[in-house]
Amino acid sequence: MANAAPTDQVDFYSKAIDVLNETEVNNMATVMVAAHGRIDYAANCAGILSENQRSHETSVDTFDRINGVNYRGCWLSSRAEIKQMLKQDPLPTHDGRPGSRGSIVNIASQLGIVGRPAAGTHADESLD
Repeated sequence: MANAAPTDQVDFYSKAIDVLNETEVNNMATVMVAAHGRIDYAANCAGILSENQRSHETSVDTFDRINGVNYRGCWLSSRAEIKQMLKQDPLPTHDGRPGSRGSIVNIASQLGIVGRPAAGTHADESLD
């Protein structure tokens, strides 16, 4: 917040949850709104790797777990945040432009762009 005025207050909240559990993800959004009144910004950055197995050596269970956390978890988180943001009034702007109801950043792996041996199952979902 380098450009924030000295009187601006920034509240930050971080909590580890199971992003495969839809109830935990939805509860996280509810907790945020109860504590802060709204969600202005969210960063979703859950991710796991495989055990350095080539695609043809990776089990379906491992593939499903990786994609569940890295892709579905990000989607569940974004979905819960978007549902809340759509209920909110737009944020005021300093220059009169229309404000937004919030912003979401989804952090992915560099493996979506740069390949690595034995990381095919991880790199596949990082392209999103």
